[in-house]
Amino acid sequence: MVANRLAAGTSGVVIAGSLLAVQAQTRPLGFAAQAVTVQMSESVCRLSRTSVKIGNVRFKSMNFGRRARSFSIARRHTPFVRPGGTRALTVSFGRSGRYRYVCAARGRPLSRRTGFLRVVAPSAPDRVITAVGDHTSSATDPEDIAVKNAVLRINPVAHLGIGDFQYDNIGTILGGYDKIWGPRPKGLYPIIYPTAGPTHDVTSCTDARYQNYWGRPAMKIYSFDLGSWHIISLPSAAVRYRCDVAGITTALKADLASSRKRCTLAFMQEPYWTRPTGKHTRENGVKPWVQALYDANADVLLQASNHDYQRFAPQNMSDRPDPARGLHAFVVGTGGISLYPFTGTAPNVEASNDRTYGVLKMVLHANGYDFEFVPVAGGTFTDSGSGTCH
Repeated sequence: MVANRLAAGTSGVVIAGSLLAVQAQTRPLGFAAQAVTVQMSESVCRLSRTSVKIGNVRFKSMNFGRRARSFSIARRHTPFVRPGGTRALTVSFGRSGRYRYVCAARGRPLSRRTGFLRVVAPSAPDRVITAVGDHTSSATDPEDIAVKNAVLRINPVAHLGIGDFQYDNIGTILGGYDKIWGPRPKGLYPIIYPTAGPTHDVTSCTDARYQNYWGRPAMKIYSFDLGSWHIISLPSAAVRYRCDVAGITTALKADLASSRKRCTLAFMQEPYWTRPTGKHTRENGVKPWVQALYDANADVLLQASNHDYQRFAPQNMSDRPDPARGLHAFVVGTGGISLYPFTGTAPNVEASNDRTYGVLKMVLHANGYDFEFVPVAGGTFTDSGSGTCH
């Protein structure tokens, strides 16, 4: 008999050896909890490690004594168990691994019973993010306001701003984008992770207006982690103005090599994979960055600049389908400023729309992701699917 308490959010915890497999309650901060079956004739149980180094074992129930890796069962705590019956008590662990436990009646070591627990750490929780670029020229732009409202309804933990925040240039951002998405430091500003595109975000290698607003250098790579995901911002404006592109490539490779996360997402303004419009086609200058991402088995690439929505099948650097390790690329330039009609196609396009404003929603799992294009209120186009990390 193995009893355990189940919470709304349970983790896959496996109990091996003489115990059954259960899903046991987990504590905050990732502590795994497990049930140990105690016979009525036993009064002392002890835990010890067998194959892994462990920290202090943390006990959850008042039944347990204060000594590390041991607990006692008093008869007064088990009035409902008849002699020869059993009771399950819950023990919480600070680390995953394989543990050995021994139970015996006090003063009767020959009566001891041995078993093993295999504790599996809970998976990282899902994280919801949103992403979009190409926004507004004023504080009253109804399309950009509608996009912002769509983001508010989704309520993400992070929003990826894929460049071109203010038209005609960032010098007027306080009178436009900031009033809609902020005002800084309030509103959505604290959860926005930006990236710089040319012309509207910066106009040269030394243009400081982007950094003055966002608090980040326009021409530098940066990255952060969310759960099992490593997320990288790439400054495609550096390609247009020739601002140490080789140095950024080196920094990107080092960043990718140092990451220990299972999944990787990158975002930048200028698109490498895109259907052509009358304004933009492929930006070949970012190819070294895309190659580095592909070589490192990155998973997702988000782009903008073309004012429309596009989704590509995972593909390699030769524009051929590559479901095993190809980059899953999107264009999300539907932030509100305008929409660009397509003038041609491109290999591996799976979905595209040039008539709908909206935002890309992504649910980041421990081993994969779900995506959904969420249109503004009144919009009818949508697109959704899922992917698995390499």
